[in-house]
Amino acid sequence: MMGIGEYSKDTILFDIQPCFPIDAWSVNYFCKLFGIEIKDKPRKIIPNLKAFAKKEFGKWQNYVYDYIINDLEKLSNSFGLKL
Repeated sequence: MMGIGEYSKDTILFDIQPCFPIDAWSVNYFCKLFGIEIKDKPRKIIPNLKAFAKKEFGKWQNYVYDYIINDLEKLSNSFGLKL
């Protein structure tokens, strides 16, 4: 089917509605930060990771996502993770 994917939709609507834009490359980062074990291919984990963000952060998930992306290096050092 032609059109845009879930990640693109979330980035477009980022300032309008709560969302947590996750793509395949970022799954590893977020799983490590949230302590979620990766048991499958990254693309298959995306729905679970988005559900986790929605449950844990609710209407604030945009802000949590933005904070993590913009402070990834410091968070990585704080948690002792190699991201």
